[in-house]
Amino acid sequence: MSDIKNNEDSFHKSRYAEILENTRSFIENYLQPNKNWDLGLSPKDRMIKLKYSDVNYREVSDHIKSLTYESFLKTPYWRAITSYKKYLAGFRCQVCNSSSGLNTHHRNYEIHGYEHAHLNELVVLCHECHNLFHARSIQTKNQSLTEFLFILLNLGLISLFFVFFS
Repeated sequence: MSDIKNNEDSFHKSRYAEILENTRSFIENYLQPNKNWDLGLSPKDRMIKLKYSDVNYREVSDHIKSLTYESFLKTPYWRAITSYKKYLAGFRCQVCNSSSGLNTHHRNYEIHGYEHAHLNELVVLCHECHNLFHARSIQTKNQSLTEFLFILLNLGLISLFFVFFS
Protein backbone atom coordinates (compact mmCIF):
# COMPACT_ATOMS: atom_id res chain seq x y z
CA MET A 1 0.00 0.00 0.00
CA SER A 2 2.84 2.40 0.73
CA ASP A 3 4.20 1.80 -2.80
CA ILE A 4 0.92 3.07 -4.24
CA LYS A 5 1.03 6.12 -1.97
CA ASN A 6 4.67 6.81 -2.95
CA ASN A 7 3.79 6.46 -6.65
CA GLU A 8 0.88 8.89 -6.24
CA ASP A 9 3.08 11.39 -4.40
CA SER A 10 5.76 11.06 -7.06
CA PHE A 11 3.18 11.54 -9.81
CA HIS A 12 1.74 14.66 -8.16
CA LYS A 13 5.20 16.14 -7.60
CA SER A 14 6.24 15.56 -11.20
CA ARG A 15 2.87 16.86 -12.44
CA TYR A 16 3.26 19.98 -10.32
CA ALA A 17 6.81 20.49 -11.66
CA GLU A 18 5.53 20.08 -15.22
CA ILE A 19 2.79 22.70 -14.74
CA LEU A 20 5.30 25.05 -13.11
CA GLU A 21 7.67 24.69 -16.06
CA ASN A 22 4.82 25.15 -18.57
CA THR A 23 3.71 28.29 -16.72
CA ARG A 24 7.23 29.71 -16.72
CA SER A 25 7.51 29.01 -20.45
CA PHE A 26 4.07 30.53 -21.13
CA ILE A 27 5.04 33.73 -19.32
CA GLU A 28 8.39 33.86 -21.12
CA ASN A 29 6.91 33.28 -24.58
CA TYR A 30 3.53 35.02 -24.49
CA LEU A 31 3.66 37.70 -21.79
CA GLN A 32 6.82 39.59 -22.64
CA PRO A 33 6.17 42.89 -24.42
CA ASN A 34 7.46 43.05 -27.99
CA LYS A 35 8.11 39.31 -28.18
CA ASN A 36 6.78 37.81 -31.43
CA TRP A 37 4.81 34.74 -32.39
CA ASP A 38 6.26 32.10 -34.68
CA LEU A 39 5.49 33.02 -38.27
CA GLY A 40 2.81 31.03 -40.00
CA LEU A 41 0.45 30.53 -37.06
CA SER A 42 -3.12 31.60 -37.78
CA PRO A 43 -5.08 33.65 -35.24
CA LYS A 44 -7.06 30.49 -34.43
CA ASP A 45 -3.89 28.44 -33.84
CA ARG A 46 -2.53 31.13 -31.54
CA MET A 47 -5.74 31.12 -29.51
CA ILE A 48 -5.60 27.35 -29.21
CA LYS A 49 -2.08 27.65 -27.78
CA LEU A 50 -3.27 30.24 -25.26
CA LYS A 51 -6.51 28.53 -24.26
CA TYR A 52 -5.27 24.97 -23.94
CA SER A 53 -1.84 25.37 -22.43
CA ASP A 54 -1.26 23.18 -19.40
CA VAL A 55 -0.40 26.06 -17.08
CA ASN A 56 -1.42 27.65 -13.81
CA TYR A 57 -3.73 30.36 -15.17
CA ARG A 58 -3.93 32.11 -11.81
CA GLU A 59 -0.18 32.68 -11.95
CA VAL A 60 -0.49 33.78 -15.58
CA SER A 61 -3.25 36.22 -14.62
CA ASP A 62 -1.19 37.58 -11.71
CA HIS A 63 1.69 38.21 -14.12
CA ILE A 64 -0.61 39.97 -16.60
CA LYS A 65 -1.98 42.18 -13.83
CA SER A 66 1.56 43.10 -12.79
CA LEU A 67 2.23 44.60 -16.24
CA THR A 68 1.43 48.17 -17.09
CA TYR A 69 -1.53 48.32 -19.46
CA GLU A 70 0.72 49.71 -22.19
CA SER A 71 3.10 46.75 -21.80
CA PHE A 72 0.19 44.31 -21.71
CA LEU A 73 -1.03 45.59 -25.10
CA LYS A 74 2.37 44.73 -26.61
CA THR A 75 2.41 41.08 -25.45
CA PRO A 76 1.95 38.17 -27.85
CA TYR A 77 -0.92 37.10 -25.56
CA TRP A 78 -2.94 40.27 -26.20
CA ARG A 79 -1.93 40.52 -29.85
CA ALA A 80 -3.20 36.96 -30.40
CA ILE A 81 -6.47 37.68 -28.62
CA THR A 82 -7.15 40.94 -30.44
CA SER A 83 -6.22 39.36 -33.77
CA TYR A 84 -8.56 36.42 -33.17
CA LYS A 85 -11.38 38.65 -31.97
CA LYS A 86 -11.05 40.82 -35.10
CA TYR A 87 -11.02 37.66 -37.23
CA LEU A 88 -14.25 36.49 -35.53
CA ALA A 89 -15.82 39.91 -36.18
CA GLY A 90 -14.93 39.68 -39.87
CA PHE A 91 -12.42 42.51 -39.43
CA ARG A 92 -15.34 44.90 -38.94
CA CYS A 93 -16.53 47.16 -36.14
CA GLN A 94 -19.26 45.28 -34.30
CA VAL A 95 -21.32 48.47 -34.10
CA CYS A 96 -21.06 50.36 -37.40
CA ASN A 97 -19.41 47.75 -39.64
CA SER A 98 -16.40 49.97 -40.45
CA SER A 99 -13.20 48.17 -41.36
CA SER A 100 -10.76 50.92 -40.40
CA GLY A 101 -9.07 51.78 -37.12
CA LEU A 102 -10.19 48.66 -35.27
CA ASN A 103 -9.58 48.14 -31.55
CA THR A 104 -10.48 45.24 -29.32
CA HIS A 105 -12.17 46.70 -26.27
CA HIS A 106 -12.80 45.17 -22.83
CA ARG A 107 -16.46 45.51 -21.89
CA ASN A 108 -15.22 45.33 -18.31
CA TYR A 109 -11.88 44.67 -16.69
CA GLU A 110 -13.02 41.94 -14.31
CA ILE A 111 -11.71 39.46 -16.89
CA HIS A 112 -8.28 41.09 -17.16
CA GLY A 113 -5.78 38.26 -17.13
CA TYR A 114 -8.39 35.76 -18.32
CA GLU A 115 -9.27 37.29 -21.70
CA HIS A 116 -8.46 34.00 -23.45
CA ALA A 117 -11.38 32.39 -21.60
CA HIS A 118 -13.84 35.29 -21.94
CA LEU A 119 -13.81 36.39 -25.56
CA ASN A 120 -17.50 37.30 -25.26
CA GLU A 121 -16.47 40.13 -22.90
CA LEU A 122 -14.39 41.72 -25.66
CA VAL A 123 -15.81 43.73 -28.53
CA VAL A 124 -14.25 45.00 -31.76
CA LEU A 125 -14.83 48.72 -32.27
CA CYS A 126 -13.59 51.24 -34.80
CA HIS A 127 -11.89 54.36 -33.47
CA GLU A 128 -15.08 56.44 -33.66
CA CYS A 129 -17.27 53.87 -31.88
CA HIS A 130 -14.53 53.28 -29.31
CA ASN A 131 -14.52 57.00 -28.54
CA LEU A 132 -18.31 56.98 -28.39
CA PHE A 133 -18.22 54.13 -25.91
CA HIS A 134 -15.85 56.09 -23.70
CA ALA A 135 -18.07 59.16 -24.07
CA ARG A 136 -20.56 57.41 -21.80
CA SER A 137 -18.28 58.36 -18.93
CA ILE A 138 -18.64 62.03 -19.89
CA GLN A 139 -22.05 62.26 -18.26
CA THR A 140 -21.11 65.55 -16.68
CA LYS A 141 -23.29 68.41 -15.51
CA ASN A 142 -23.61 69.48 -19.18
CA GLN A 143 -24.97 66.19 -20.56
CA SER A 144 -27.64 64.09 -18.93
CA LEU A 145 -28.25 60.40 -19.60
CA THR A 146 -31.33 61.34 -21.64
CA GLU A 147 -29.26 63.58 -23.91
CA PHE A 148 -26.68 60.84 -24.28
CA LEU A 149 -29.35 58.29 -25.27
CA PHE A 150 -30.80 60.79 -27.76
CA ILE A 151 -27.38 61.18 -29.41
CA LEU A 152 -27.01 57.40 -29.67
CA LEU A 153 -30.51 57.10 -31.11
CA ASN A 154 -29.80 59.75 -33.76
CA LEU A 155 -26.58 58.00 -34.71
CA GLY A 156 -28.40 54.68 -35.01
CA LEU A 157 -26.31 53.28 -32.19
CA ILE A 158 -28.92 52.88 -29.47
CA SER A 159 -28.48 49.09 -29.57
CA LEU A 160 -24.80 49.61 -28.73
CA PHE A 161 -25.80 51.31 -25.50
CA PHE A 162 -27.91 48.36 -24.41
CA VAL A 163 -25.25 45.82 -25.42
CA PHE A 164 -22.69 47.52 -23.18
CA PHE A 165 -24.94 48.38 -20.28
CA SER A 166 -27.12 45.30 -20.03
